[in-house]
Amino acid sequence: MAMTMLRSLHREIFRYSQLETQNETQAETGWKLVHGDVFRSPSNPGLLCAFAGSGVQLFGTLLITVVFEFLGFFSSMTSAGVRNAMLLTWVLMGLFAGYTSSRLSKMFNTGSEWKHITLTTAILFPGFAFVIFQFLNNLLYNEKSSATIPSTTMCSLVLLWFCVAPPLVYVGGYLGFKKPAIEPPVEINKTLRKIPKQAWYTSTVFAILIGSIFPFATILVEFFFGLIFFWYHKFYRGFGFLLITFVLLVVACAEIPIVLCYYQLRSGNYKWWWRSFLTSGCSAVYLFLYATFFFTKIAIVKPVSAMLYFGHMLVVSYAFFLLTGTIGFFSCFFFTSIRPGDEILVKVNDLTSIKTQIPYSYYSLPFCKPDIQVDNAPTLWRFLLGDRQQRSPFLFEMKVPKTCQIVCRVFVGEKEAKELIEKVENQYRVNMALDNLPLTIPIRRIDESGFFYQHGYHIGVIGRYAGEEYNRYFIHNHLSFLVKYERDLDTGASRIVAFETKPFSIKHKFEAQWNGVNTRLSTCDANANKFISASDSPQEIRVGEEIIFTYDVSFQDSEIKWASRWDAYLSTADDQARWFSIVNSLVTLLVLSVAMATTMLRSLHREIFRYSLLETTQSETQAETRWKLVHGDVFRPPSNSGLLCAFAGSGVQLFGTLLITVAFEFLGFFSPMNPAGVRNFMILTWVLMGLFAGYTSSCLYKMFKNGSEWKHVTLTTAFLFPGFALVIYLILNDLLEYEKSSAAVPNSLMFVLVMSSCITWPLVYVGGYLGFKKTAIEPPVEINETPRKIPKQKCCAQLSCTFAAIPPPSQPSN
Repeated sequence: MAMTMLRSLHREIFRYSQLETQNETQAETGWKLVHGDVFRSPSNPGLLCAFAGSGVQLFGTLLITVVFEFLGFFSSMTSAGVRNAMLLTWVLMGLFAGYTSSRLSKMFNTGSEWKHITLTTAILFPGFAFVIFQFLNNLLYNEKSSATIPSTTMCSLVLLWFCVAPPLVYVGGYLGFKKPAIEPPVEINKTLRKIPKQAWYTSTVFAILIGSIFPFATILVEFFFGLIFFWYHKFYRGFGFLLITFVLLVVACAEIPIVLCYYQLRSGNYKWWWRSFLTSGCSAVYLFLYATFFFTKIAIVKPVSAMLYFGHMLVVSYAFFLLTGTIGFFSCFFFTSIRPGDEILVKVNDLTSIKTQIPYSYYSLPFCKPDIQVDNAPTLWRFLLGDRQQRSPFLFEMKVPKTCQIVCRVFVGEKEAKELIEKVENQYRVNMALDNLPLTIPIRRIDESGFFYQHGYHIGVIGRYAGEEYNRYFIHNHLSFLVKYERDLDTGASRIVAFETKPFSIKHKFEAQWNGVNTRLSTCDANANKFISASDSPQEIRVGEEIIFTYDVSFQDSEIKWASRWDAYLSTADDQARWFSIVNSLVTLLVLSVAMATTMLRSLHREIFRYSLLETTQSETQAETRWKLVHGDVFRPPSNSGLLCAFAGSGVQLFGTLLITVAFEFLGFFSPMNPAGVRNFMILTWVLMGLFAGYTSSCLYKMFKNGSEWKHVTLTTAFLFPGFALVIYLILNDLLEYEKSSAAVPNSLMFVLVMSSCITWPLVYVGGYLGFKKTAIEPPVEINETPRKIPKQKCCAQLSCTFAAIPPPSQPSN
């Protein structure tokens, strides 16, 4: 399929390039004819969004469960652990389900219907499954089966789902709706193009019948073993095979809709949204048909048993429909490329300084503003980080160089001069981005081995003229941009791989009257095609001055690949020092571990040998000395045991959050351009890890005291760390608001942040309830009724905690 598509694409692209010199109408044939209708909204967009959101939820649930199964986190002796893990993961994945459906609905311009679409997403699969399982539960109740779920338990499950799952889906929907709408890569035609008559082999029915066979064939054997495992009550051990089968299923569900969608567009049919979903999703029909065939091979004779079988298979087939359809749908969502002459948007970010660490908005200073100043809809964490990207006044066209382009003219008053001078003194830098690449200044290393990159450019510089003793302040009012791009030789498309600049301070002059951006400057010529490389007359920041802002932009073909465009930004010069630090720490810890192990083994060996000799010569009371003397008091509950349990639960929560985040960061799930994504993921993981925090604190408390105060301990666990952090951040936010920083969080968003903790508390409480219902941890020895008096300790023993907290030296000297 790949060879067929590549050959076909190559022929068509070559033909289109040959026809560029002829009439454009002749060139627009095949898939190029319908490019203005491809991204037209489908029929029933709300239902498609809900299907896609539910499919994402099921995809994440199955992927996480299969990976954890493969890693051996579950015992093959019990399937209940797997089901519980799947249920919990599915509930938590509701956040991504709501986010996906809401983002798609905003792209389809459904308006305020995102709330209804989010609600549909929340109940689309669980509602169907609940109706089926409630019907089957009634059948089991009539048969007086032990598998019947009591009504109280069923109501508790529904209530638990209603309190946790829909709120998570709604939060995800809200976050997705607040994001900027996904813009189509081409403009949609105002007039609907008529679809020509299709050949039988390009019809929707034929595509669904043929395309859905391959995903089903991929999982046929593994599905057979799954049926045996479930209905014959066997042990399932092939989790490695299951993981491989899942990967093959994803590949099959992705490539088949892509190929069929390509040939569909070639035939002039642009209605691909639903077709891409159904092409792979209808493999669930084959799945259910095979399940019907398998039913004839098993010894089920009672009608109730048959209804149980087909009820379960209906739920499995419906889930398979949503899963495979979503994979096919998103696989047809191709990435876009930029063509010569297309406008590319430069965005400005906040002003930052390493001296003050307080960010400010770019437009808080007297800089040029675009005609239409549109903020990117900021997420909650972009507000917390002061990361508010806005449209810039710089207009680029791909591969179209420009010289000495006037942006605007600004008159400097007393207030403006004071603000500019203050920012120059504090070394504030301007941050911009193009195609999610940060603006950088390349600086050659001292050893001439290459370049390192500084993010952004300074607002201005401090200097003085010869013979003067006081400083002057100069502003960088001319920017010379360089955009590097990678060119695809086959398609002619271009992708941006680097965004660089060189700032200059130039006191621009003009002879005639000011005519806006069309003014002819005497310091540079827009028609000369000559870029500025130096300046002899800098622009000083002074009251009464007029500052003319200009820019150049040039484009350079680069050998940098688009996939590796971040390598230059992420390469650092201190890798050797960091490796030295890691090796130093490993060696130090290894030496300490060997020394401690040797000391403890020798000490234990001597004492055990001495106790064995004393058993034959002395009484048992005389033999009990040192650590053997206190074995009956080792597991005595400590003072303030509730606080210790809360500390341990919060530590488990933070440990899991850090471990999962670092693992996902290492696997490359986050973009270095968006550090807010890492922080958002950390807070989400921290919220979800509240379940384990409550479980840990409750289990420890039950071991210490078999009382009913586990609720207070759980509540303390839920508030211990977030309460302290909230107080600190509220104080810092007030300080930022006083400084009029862009990092100050509005009261409305701070309220949303506080209300998001309403998801954490129920999870911590559920974890605490599960932990308290578990059997208490039994100490290995019986605890003495009378506490033994602790002898007077040596000074070194009292300071052991202090010495243990001192880390080994691992930081190399600069």
